[in-house]
Order: sequence, then structure tokens, then C-alpha cells
Amino acid sequence: MRKVEVALNEEKIKSEGKYSLEKIYEALDESFVKEADMQKQKGEDGTIIYFAPVMKDKNHYAKIWIAIKEYVKERWFTDNALKYLYGDTDGSDDPDDYSMEDILEEWEVGKSVY
Repeated sequence: MRKVEVALNEEKIKSEGKYSLEKIYEALDESFVKEADMQKQKGEDGTIIYFAPVMKDKNHYAKIWIAIKEYVKERWFTDNALKYLYGDTDGSDDPDDYSMEDILEEWEVGKSVY
């Protein structure tokens, strides 16, 4: 199983007025749900969780990483992201047994707060 967790600084985005929060969430859904074929749920803390319980084809993993990289390269996203994490169960049957990677830190564009 794989997942991507996203939390944005909604207060900052709203107060600056440079970007539409609704359009950002629509773009994320387009990338992760439509293009990367992941499911979406909202965490208790408001975090958006995109997840794939199983890999659907041989290109599914690549599609997920294409979506991830699409945003990690965009300053408008990284400047407003509070959390951008990638999780993988690495073959474990336990859906709560994720090894997590901070995408922002890994790409040296910030650090997730979690």
C-alpha cells in the first residue's frame, strides 16, 4: 500500500490571496485521484490522504511519483505546504505499518510539520 499525505497552510493561502485554495485542492485531486489512480480521504487533523491499497498495473508506482514530483518542484506549493509525506507499507499486510518519507525534506525544499 502506498499513500501521500498533504496539508496546506490554509490560513496563509487565504490571507495572501495569491492562490485559490479550492483550485489547489482541485489540482491535487486531478493529479492524485485521476492521473495517479489513488483514492482520497480526509484525516482527523484535516490532512488530505491519497492512497492506493494495491498497485493497479505496472505503471501505477510511476504515476504516483509523477504526481508527487509535479508539486515538489513548484514553489507556490512548497511555500504553502505544511505536510507532504509519502508512505509505503513495503510489503507488510498491516495497513497501519507505513514507512514514511518527508518529500519536502528529501527534495531539500522544506520540512513537513507533523
